[in-house]
Amino acid sequence: MRFCITCLALALLGIPLGMGSAQAQVSPYPWCAEYYTETGSHGSCGYSTQQQCLSYVSGLSGSCYRNPDLPELRPAPQRQRRVVR
Repeated sequence: MRFCITCLALALLGIPLGMGSAQAQVSPYPWCAEYYTETGSHGSCGYSTQQQCLSYVSGLSGSCYRNPDLPELRPAPQRQRRVVR
């Protein structure tokens, strides 16, 4: 009986820990950089603005792109009203 309670307690403790680590992997920054050095290609998504990203990659033979993990920042398209005659 004690073994079952211990297993149950460990299983319940493991669920929130696993969920928290998955959420921590998503970057909240909208801009990513990919740049090249002597050791190869590198990238990071830690830039708040495109200008900040471009400043970092200047001279590194790199480029900037929108973070693919974030939802689109533009508003949803609005429906057109239909005119009834």
